[in-house]
Amino acid sequence: MPGSAAPAPVAGSTAGRAGSPASRRPEIQGLRGLAVLLVVAFHLWGSGVSGGVDVFFVVSAYLLTLSFARKVETGTPLRLLHYWSRTFVRLLLPVGVVLLSVLGLALAFYPRSRWESLWEQLLAAATYRLNWNLASHSVDYYAGGGVTSSPVQHMWSLAVQGQIFVLFPVLIALAALIAKVCRLRFRTVAIGVFGLVFALSLAASVFTTHVNPAPAYFDTRLRLWEFALGALAALLITGPIPRTVALWLGWGGVVAVVATGFVAGPGALFPGWIALVPTLGAVLILVVKDHGGRRGVHGALRAPWLTWVGDRSYGIYLWHWPLMITYLLRTGQDTVPVSVGLGIIAASILLSLATEQMVTYVTRPRSAKQRASTRRELVRLVAIVGVVALPVTAAQAWTDNRARTQAMYERNDQNYPGAAIAAGTYDDADLPGLEPIPMWSEVDAEWGNPGPKCTEDQLPKGFEDSGECYVYEPTADAAADGADAVTAPVEPEHTVVMLGDSHAKQLSEPMKVIADRNNWRVVSYLYPACRYAGENPDYTHECNAFNNSAREAVLELKPDAVIAQGTRSLADGDREEVVAHWNQGVQPFKDAGIAVVSVRDNPRWERDMYECVDLYGENSPLCSDSVEDALGGSDVVDEFHHQNPEVPLVDLTDLYCPDDRCGPVVGNVMVYRDLDHITKTFGMTTAPVLEERLKEVLHW
Repeated sequence: MPGSAAPAPVAGSTAGRAGSPASRRPEIQGLRGLAVLLVVAFHLWGSGVSGGVDVFFVVSAYLLTLSFARKVETGTPLRLLHYWSRTFVRLLLPVGVVLLSVLGLALAFYPRSRWESLWEQLLAAATYRLNWNLASHSVDYYAGGGVTSSPVQHMWSLAVQGQIFVLFPVLIALAALIAKVCRLRFRTVAIGVFGLVFALSLAASVFTTHVNPAPAYFDTRLRLWEFALGALAALLITGPIPRTVALWLGWGGVVAVVATGFVAGPGALFPGWIALVPTLGAVLILVVKDHGGRRGVHGALRAPWLTWVGDRSYGIYLWHWPLMITYLLRTGQDTVPVSVGLGIIAASILLSLATEQMVTYVTRPRSAKQRASTRRELVRLVAIVGVVALPVTAAQAWTDNRARTQAMYERNDQNYPGAAIAAGTYDDADLPGLEPIPMWSEVDAEWGNPGPKCTEDQLPKGFEDSGECYVYEPTADAAADGADAVTAPVEPEHTVVMLGDSHAKQLSEPMKVIADRNNWRVVSYLYPACRYAGENPDYTHECNAFNNSAREAVLELKPDAVIAQGTRSLADGDREEVVAHWNQGVQPFKDAGIAVVSVRDNPRWERDMYECVDLYGENSPLCSDSVEDALGGSDVVDEFHHQNPEVPLVDLTDLYCPDDRCGPVVGNVMVYRDLDHITKTFGMTTAPVLEERLKEVLHW
């Protein structure tokens, strides 16, 4: 993040105060300019990380440490509260302007399905917590939506840097105290403190990015070493470097910084070992200073145009991302054309200049008393957060009120027949024109619940890690609303096993309704992202191991029937395929006399259907496909029957795609909770048809 470091940025720019290390060394501003250009270019036209943000981390810690170390060694009071208040006021003012602008953009142009999470992110960004918010939402397989297209996602780095601006001055003060008490040199103690931080954080970063990379990217603890590296550079390397050495080191640093995005690639595990490339590159540039002579790197980095960009890097960074995300959202495109990207850069620069002027006016001291008043800065800081929080909180309240109003309509099931429309049991002429349910705010609760988890005695061998096991026994309470409800049977009439992944799990709600009405026990053996099949070389070792364990568990249980999906929908290409090695996976069940049924998969999409409905309407052709285009058509069905001649295929496509058109809404009910999973609400409405078709093929 191209924010300022120490002691505080000037107004809306990232330049240091007059006389600060940054202002005395214009090549640092040139380095910032280079870094922000890399960040913006990779966001607009590249993929993966550019390393520019990592450069900003190193630069900010380097300048902060230089400033505070000088204070300690000259006996100047640190005045931490004064430093924090001034720094955060100047950093938060432009952030507040951008956040309020994003709020306006969201209300005007963004789909309502994004509002709830965006309001939460706006508040998190205003209080330097956004990185933790994004980390917590980036790891749950069953979580709705995602964080990759949030218009404030880029502010995670501001949050990390803000946390460092609190922590590192405290560490420096602690090092100064230890040095004083133990009569040691301050610099020696500080090097020890930051060296320990560097070693521990880097080790944790390398380990965590391999075992759990999604949240690691946003984790402050795994980024500490980058800042510690900048601090160590400021403490360790203070003298001149021989000209020839400085010449090569400086240009080597530039090459490392520029090459990072090309070396790392989109699959790089950040911030692991690979993050050493841009951070060490930045350190080399910082420590060689102007010792490289006429051909040294400082000459190029001091180019007026580059330092001018560096002075405005903070504002450019703040503005370019929401402009880009809004463009992509409104156009439905995945990439930014060069001409549009140049326009976004130009707009970001203009908005940065305007923001800088506004911040300069607001923060300009009117008197010497104002200049020195920590209390005044603290009041300003609280006011900035409040100015952002109040309208965002109001937007949250309005969104919640809409949800409560919608819930009043939802109490009448006749308004939301769902699949009954497609089944012909509801006259669509009677269908009221209402906003479809469930609302996006309810989507996290729209996973099917297969029932109670297996007890330790029921848990099959091999399910100890990620395998999911559930047993649903029909009860009088569960079946109270069913027309043919049964009362807590001693022994179920039939036992059915559901095998597969999340697409099998989404069938659990209609299966529970069917179980209640017919006195069935439903046992579910599930593993995320692992379609049931025989040994498949394309599956992970864990997936194959789970399927083998599930197969043994079924043979030991001896149920009356097994239901497993034998087709898999695709987002593009052929759109559907028969699951490879599926017939080998179910053959042992057939050999054991267990009935086997396959349920055809539902369509899968490249675009979130909640967003599509909000942006274009539920009847827009942009949000739907014909049945032939959405699935594999009769060829896939014929191929399945050719491979599995004795296995019936229960097909619910006519419910998902009434009138041969697959869309986001059927009978006022949202069909899809995300790109490929059925909502629990719609799944419940398929129960009567699924029951009829299962009983027909099972002859029960």
